Order: sequence, then structure tokens, then C-alpha cells
Amino acid sequence: MWGAGGMVAGGYTQRDFRHRVQPRKIFRPLAIAIVADMMELKGMNRAMVRAGFKMINQEKRVIFSVIKRYFKKSAFKSDDISFLLAPIINSAGRIEDATLAFEMLSAKGEEEALMHLEYIVGLNNRRKEIELDLFNKAVLTHNEEAKIIVTWGEEWHEGVIGIVAARLTRRFKKPAIVLSLEGGKAKGSARSVGSIHILELIAAQKELLIGYGGHQGAAGMAIAPENLETFRANLETAAASIPEEDFIEKSDVLGEIDAEAIDFDLLHILEKYEPYGQKNPQPQFLLKNALVSADRLLGMDANHLKMTLLSEQKSVEAIYFNFVDKAEQGDYVDIVCTVSKNEFRGNVTPQLMVQELHKN
Repeated sequence: MWGAGGMVAGGYTQRDFRHRVQPRKIFRPLAIAIVADMMELKGMNRAMVRAGFKMINQEKRVIFSVIKRYFKKSAFKSDDISFLLAPIINSAGRIEDATLAFEMLSAKGEEEALMHLEYIVGLNNRRKEIELDLFNKAVLTHNEEAKIIVTWGEEWHEGVIGIVAARLTRRFKKPAIVLSLEGGKAKGSARSVGSIHILELIAAQKELLIGYGGHQGAAGMAIAPENLETFRANLETAAASIPEEDFIEKSDVLGEIDAEAIDFDLLHILEKYEPYGQKNPQPQFLLKNALVSADRLLGMDANHLKMTLLSEQKSVEAIYFNFVDKAEQGDYVDIVCTVSKNEFRGNVTPQLMVQELHKN
């Protein structure tokens, strides 16, 4: 931020800043940061992410080519910032030390870059294990009668509590705040649902807080442990008066889609409007009465469902990450889904990403 007299951090003037920083180069890290922090992809944010995403694909830095090869990708898609690049980069700081990500990104040779990448991928797998453990603990403390989740535990890993909060919101369709108690202080991370402004809810309790910040969809805070029970009670009371419609995600379903329309022409149209994200969601479609002709579980914890769906004699692959409702071979289902490009061993096919599943 600019300070008084046009000074910036470190005592540089605006003129110094312009000469020291090449504006085009800042779009790459900005694109990753904006998406990873769940900022709205509207206006200037969207423009910066769009520009940064193009530069990431043009980037000659060794690590990006190594990541593509490691994950068998010919190019990065906009979703790869959310589900690949940001989690990998963030996992270093979440689990061990953020400088590991810097060393990976600045590696000069492919062997060095691959060594760092494999180590950080290992950290990311550890992060997933810790996350699942804390999620299960948080579920056990969940007050089903409350319209907001506020939960905490001793020395819960601060690096994953935000991810756990996000998983709780998806499971229970209500805002969630997860806090870790350590060193005489509780630090928390919050995620919201629907049109509920989570930062406003938290800010209304500022007398109880040591500090807080964020935006409508996500926030963080610090609080003295002795204030936690009052904090939770106050938020549960405030959430109780929120209208039910505010908890509902506004439907982005464009309409019903025929299986025959799921092709490369549709992918090409959808790619024109990338990047997608907060407040600029990827279009969703309704595919009705599809037969599950094959199914299998994926992931270390078998929490992802991959299906082959048959509709109007056309077969299409679908994947449901962190599924809530499971379907099996022989079931007929209606699904709300997005359409994405799946690349595997040089083959490119359309793939459905399931958001909701209902068995018929």
C-alpha cells in the first residue's frame, strides 16, 4: 500500500517502485494469490487473473514445465490455479516452511525443481491427512441445531483450519469457523455460504476479539480462549435471525443439457469466459436420468467418486470430489455439473465435475 508522501514499504517512492518492479511480472503471483484467497473474480481482479493465467502458461520458469510433466498436463487450465498450483504452493507454508515453495519456484534446473516439487507434494499429502483428521473431530462437535458452526480444539493445525472450515460449509450448508488454541490464544479461519457476509458477523463481535480481517466469503480472527464460549453463543444467536434464503447458493444452472451437447465445441465456448471463480462461477448444467454404467472410488481416503454415465446412448465420464451422496452401477441419477477438459496420457476428453447428485 502507498504510505504518506507516496512512500511504500522499505522507504521507496512510487517512482522507485515503478522502476524496480516490472508490472507484467506481478500478474503471475497476483493471479494465484487472488484465486487462492477466494477473492471475487470481477472487475480488476478478474482482469489481473486473466492476464496472469496467460503468463503462467507462457512462463519459461523451469518449475512450471516440471509441474505440467509431473501431473501429465499439456497446459494449465483456470481450475488448476484453485486445485493444483495454489494448494501445492500453500502446503509448504501450511505444514512446514513457506521458503520451501520459494525455493521450488526459483529452481534453476529440472532435477532441482523436481526434487522440491516431490517434497512439497509429500507435504500436501500430509496436509490432506491432517485436514481429514481435524474435519472428523470438528464434525463430532457440530451443533446441528445452530445455523453456524463455531468449533475449536487444542493445537489444531493452523495451516489447515481454513480448509476444514470450507469442508464443513460444503457438508452442512452453513457458515463455519474453526479455531486452534495454542500459546494462550485462539486463531481461527471462517468460510461462508450463500449470500451471508461472514466478516460482518465476526466484526459485530469485535469487543471479544484480539484482531480480525477478511471479506464476505472468508475471514480470519484471533481471540482469547476465555471469550470463545461467548463468541460462539453470540454468533449462534445472530445466525438464528438470518433468513433461510441467505444460506442458499444462488443457482448458476443454465439449464438442462443433453449428453450429445457435451463436446469440444461446448468446451471451446466455455473456455472463452475463463477464468472462473468467486462471483464469476463456472456455468452449471443439469443432466437428467443418466445411468451409472460404472463407478469407482478415488483418493487415499476413497472420498472421490468417478462414474461413467450413459445418457441417450452416449457415454461421458463424471467425477464427484468429496461426494456427499454416493451412486453405484445401475443407479439412475440427476446431476448438477460443470464441464471441463480432462487430459490423461495425451488423450483429451470432456469431463463432468459433479456439484450435486440425486438418485432417481
